[in-house]
Amino acid sequence: MPATRPTAAVLVATMVTIAAPSALAQDRPLRYDTEAGTVNGIPVSQGRFNAALRYYAEWSISPALFDRELTGEIDLNDDAWQPGNDLSAVLASHDDAMSRLIEATRLDRCDFGVTYEQGVHALLPHLGTLRATARLLLADSRRLRAEGEFDAAAARIAAALRLARQSTGDGVLISSLVGTAVASAASAEGHRLIAQTPISRRAAAEMIEAIDTVLGEDPARMRASLASEQTVFVAWLRAEFDPHAIAADPDLIRSYLREIGWPEDTYQGQFSENPEAWKLALAQLDLAYDEQRRALDGRDPSVELRAFNQKLELGEYGPLAPILMPAIAKAVRSVEQMETTTLELRDALVLML
Repeated sequence: MPATRPTAAVLVATMVTIAAPSALAQDRPLRYDTEAGTVNGIPVSQGRFNAALRYYAEWSISPALFDRELTGEIDLNDDAWQPGNDLSAVLASHDDAMSRLIEATRLDRCDFGVTYEQGVHALLPHLGTLRATARLLLADSRRLRAEGEFDAAAARIAAALRLARQSTGDGVLISSLVGTAVASAASAEGHRLIAQTPISRRAAAEMIEAIDTVLGEDPARMRASLASEQTVFVAWLRAEFDPHAIAADPDLIRSYLREIGWPEDTYQGQFSENPEAWKLALAQLDLAYDEQRRALDGRDPSVELRAFNQKLELGEYGPLAPILMPAIAKAVRSVEQMETTTLELRDALVLML
């Protein structure tokens, strides 16, 4: 029997059925930001203003762009490196995806929904792909530079700098370090670009604006990350390991000590036999975080951090702090080096305005 086309009446009835809200649907809150208004009368989704969701969407719909075997050839440390034929073809065919990624870097909010309540078990699966996204932007910058599209190349470097700032928003030190690495790579690429090719004043201004977002009052958000780690980690330890529960069940703390690689034979006994010792150790850990951040904000952070580390090694902050405190001296040096390189790029760009 030949298929029949639906009549106009059927089509209208179907459209009315789809469009008419049910009583249940009317009770549900609309999931859009009313302050953002509408586009052509259509409500704007809240997620539209969260860069994290934009990135996740692009990672999902453009898998060829993020193929590890293909992107594995990217070598931004080599000044002479250029994307090979296969990578260049993929980058060129994903120009729309690149434009969407660039737009995502312009958003202030970038919340990947880290489950802080899980403490040390919280996962950060987005960091690797976020860094890969920055590398792709910079690889595409080289492709465009070779093709004479200098302002487009500069736009991708500016986007990578903005992404660097977004990368630091998780409130954990590892995210600050990822952002630092991305900003360093983007700044180096900016130096290469302006040393070899002319860019417009508009392109230079965009890069300067992106640099200013990276630096700010707390470059790489390191201080904010340390404060956040302190709040989350100490609170998680207090909630996860009740001192009286430890006294009642020594295996509770023993399993945790084993998990973090602690010399459990040394400390497990004192905590299981004396619940107050665990409370004191947590208070000392909390104090150590405070002192570490004071050293970081001192007149000479390098000297003051060395003094802090000496106290840490001597046990002045209790038994927990030497094992659990992040070693930030190397991280501080990385941020300082990034600041220097990025400020030098900014100074060179200002001369082009």
